[in-house]
Amino acid sequence: MSQQASCRLTPHLRMVRVVRVFTSMFLSTLGCPQDMIDDCVAVVSELVANAIEAEAQDAPGLLPEQLPLIGVRLEVTDRSVVMAVSDASPRDPIWYLLTPDGERHRGQVMVAELCGHAAEFRHLGDGTKEVYAWMERRAALVGP
Repeated sequence: MSQQASCRLTPHLRMVRVVRVFTSMFLSTLGCPQDMIDDCVAVVSELVANAIEAEAQDAPGLLPEQLPLIGVRLEVTDRSVVMAVSDASPRDPIWYLLTPDGERHRGQVMVAELCGHAAEFRHLGDGTKEVYAWMERRAALVGP
């Protein structure tokens, strides 16, 4: 059985804070341990920031309010938490050689480190794409 939550956001960097609160509150209500919530918040923040950057690059000069909304979908199952972000950029994500000392794309390294694998993407039927990552569920920490 899975629990899902989703939202749509204006592609503006201030929305990263909003999605952090959204993710934290949803996972908290499902009883996920705080260390896992913190990791998921970091991953979703990175995916949303990348989607905002992609949409802005596709339409230079437009205000964030003039760009298509970004979608955020969270799904929690007995085994994992799936974090997915969709945007209207027609370009595929650019995957770089992941090195911790690289000047850019440290976020890809962080997602891979926290999730145990790199994020993936797929094209959706409505012309958008979805970049997603998942993390195995963890038991709540008990004791000091």
